[in-house]
Amino acid sequence: MSAVKSARVVFLCLLLFTGVHEGVNPAMNSSPDTFASTVEMPIVADFSVTIDPPLVKKFDFMNSGIVPMWRYRRDLDLIDDLKTQSLRVDFFWGEPQINGWTTEMISGSADDLRFDFSEIDELSRLLKERGIGGYWSYCYNPLPLQAGFGHASHPSNLEAWREIMYQFARHFRENDLRPDYHAIWNEPDLDIFYNRPVEVYSQLYKFGVEGLRAGDPDAFVGGPDLAFTDEWIEPFLDFIEENNLPLDFFAFHAIGLSPISRVNSARRKIKIRPYFDTTELVFSELNPSMIFNSPQAPVVRYTQAALILDHIARLVDEPDITRVHWAQFMDSSVDTLGVVSLDGHRRAAYNAFKLYAMMPVDRRAVEVSGSLSALASTDAQTSSLLLWNRSRSDKRLSVVLKNIPFARGTLRVYRIDEEHASYFENPDSEELTAVETHEDVVTSDLTWQGEIPDHGVLYLQVSDGSGASELTEIEPVAEIIRINRYFPDRSKDNFAEFDRSSWIARLGMGSQDFAESRLGIVMEDVPSALEVSVETEGEMRNLDANSLLGLRLDYADGNGYAKAVLVHSGLYSPARDAKEPWGTERQADEIVELDDLSMMRLEPARFAPAGWNGRLIITFMMQNTGAATRAKVVIRRAP
Repeated sequence: MSAVKSARVVFLCLLLFTGVHEGVNPAMNSSPDTFASTVEMPIVADFSVTIDPPLVKKFDFMNSGIVPMWRYRRDLDLIDDLKTQSLRVDFFWGEPQINGWTTEMISGSADDLRFDFSEIDELSRLLKERGIGGYWSYCYNPLPLQAGFGHASHPSNLEAWREIMYQFARHFRENDLRPDYHAIWNEPDLDIFYNRPVEVYSQLYKFGVEGLRAGDPDAFVGGPDLAFTDEWIEPFLDFIEENNLPLDFFAFHAIGLSPISRVNSARRKIKIRPYFDTTELVFSELNPSMIFNSPQAPVVRYTQAALILDHIARLVDEPDITRVHWAQFMDSSVDTLGVVSLDGHRRAAYNAFKLYAMMPVDRRAVEVSGSLSALASTDAQTSSLLLWNRSRSDKRLSVVLKNIPFARGTLRVYRIDEEHASYFENPDSEELTAVETHEDVVTSDLTWQGEIPDHGVLYLQVSDGSGASELTEIEPVAEIIRINRYFPDRSKDNFAEFDRSSWIARLGMGSQDFAESRLGIVMEDVPSALEVSVETEGEMRNLDANSLLGLRLDYADGNGYAKAVLVHSGLYSPARDAKEPWGTERQADEIVELDDLSMMRLEPARFAPAGWNGRLIITFMMQNTGAATRAKVVIRRAP
């Protein structure tokens, strides 16, 4: 099939696919009562009561490979306000009539491959300047390997495919442009993107990750970025384990589908296989709507903001879902899915993500009634309450903000509705701006009354005026090579999270007495001294020989990891025998007991073995300390 014909087929299939799946949107198919309730609904946020898990900023974005570089140059600044940590792009190789690249990245022949990295390097640098990692989906079949069968065909030469993966990983490593994620293909379970069964894809994956790891031994690799086919999961996982292949992340999509059903389906199959206990689950595309090929589609309206917040509130409670990439950041030329439109305007969807990004991470209790939904959070300088209304009727509210951690402050009120922060309904109100500002208010049991329309969003924020925030991005403490995570029991609600921009880790036991929350930062260019502070909540209990609160240092030399040091302040047993999933993979060689973990000065070289090559894993560990215990760990360079 010619490239032009393939382009037309892909375009038609996209349109047919979006038309067949109607994806009912309650906001657009209901007949809401337009009269506000005469009864004021009570809302009480208590900023002294912690709720698990925290409101971590794991909600990122994806873009189609159709988006051209000139639009990144024009619009990428808009991502700065969304606390994005990774951007996924499917490269859309093999279809120059569709993809957005001015030149194909791969040309030549299978025996004489040629590469043009200029545009992907430019995008990588634009992201790196913003502290954002790439998530590159290597797809589809590049022109030199198509053998006349188009972008959706299987590569005609898997050795050449492996070489392509090797060259990309090596290039990114040598030019200090490593992406955070390397994914093999996109939606291989859809014929329009790959026309072979899972057994053949598995070989494609094998050759691909072999090339990636040869080019960069630290490459964080995964796939398959499944569209919807659960039947692929088990045979793919079987193949990975049988061939002892790496799968750092297992990625899947939910477009117009229930994200929780997708999570549960994948989790059921992966949690019974210890081989994958360190494998992250990643939504590499997510959107509740399938009606997105029209400028009048629900995704462009203010009602989309409440739907997005529904998904955020539900998925923040899934600790082994480590990243969620919203489809999409920018419109491609064949859809209106972007939170940023084709002509560069911020939609209501953008402002929904911005509100969540503005919220402090530490979650607090909020009582709501009826069909309203809410999230509350605070740090020492800012307390916030986010409300959205899916009740199909307007509501009057009476809000009480209790136990704000400062005596006086400024209250700001933001809205997303037909009149505010939705470019589709009101082009004069594209930006998210405060619609009410009340300065120097007394914060003791602060109250607010007002209305929220059907499918409207309301955000109340009280700040002490200092400008300080735990969300503030800091200069990197060290170079992060990768983040190691551990999920020995995915049925539990304990958590371990790390924010790369603020260098703050959060661990908690959730509702579990017995669980293991562990997170390891693999780093290089480590400073001579680190300041590490640990703030705990709840009654830490010593329940068995593996009860522990501490941190572990694993030191690498030229032959692997040579030594491990465990630091604790009393919650530790010499009889500890818990599995060590990375580093030396054995119990610590040296045990260091401190009087207090609340403020430590760590000098890594002090404990290093001879031959230490500068690579260090710092692992934060909380195990079997009792329900509702948690720890916040802040890492900084020591002066």
